[in-house]
Amino acid sequence: MRFLREIFDAVFSARPNVETRRQLDVIETFVAATLRIGVKMSAQLERLTREVAETKEAVGRITARLGELAQEIRDSKDDPAKLDALADELDGMQKSVDEAIASTQPAGEAPPTETTPGA
Repeated sequence: MRFLREIFDAVFSARPNVETRRQLDVIETFVAATLRIGVKMSAQLERLTREVAETKEAVGRITARLGELAQEIRDSKDDPAKLDALADELDGMQKSVDEAIASTQPAGEAPPTETTPGA
């Protein structure tokens, strides 16, 4: 606390000594650096927040489409050609999702694989 008192006295006195001025300069440099870090982190947080929102939207669209496809499959149980077309569409969607996941993996890291429960 003595250090803080010296700073207080130096700031509010007419003639702070050289050591106190040096200490204030160090503090000012530290505060400025801390503020720069805070601004950078704020920008990173904003970007991450946008990315999470975009991902939630994409997941919502995928989920909705899967629900539609499930209903189409139920409605097409007696139409083998339509069932094949729906299966092809599901395969294409899975490939697109797999490619999107792979594109976000760091170099040299394999994407997560499907696991079988109990394995």
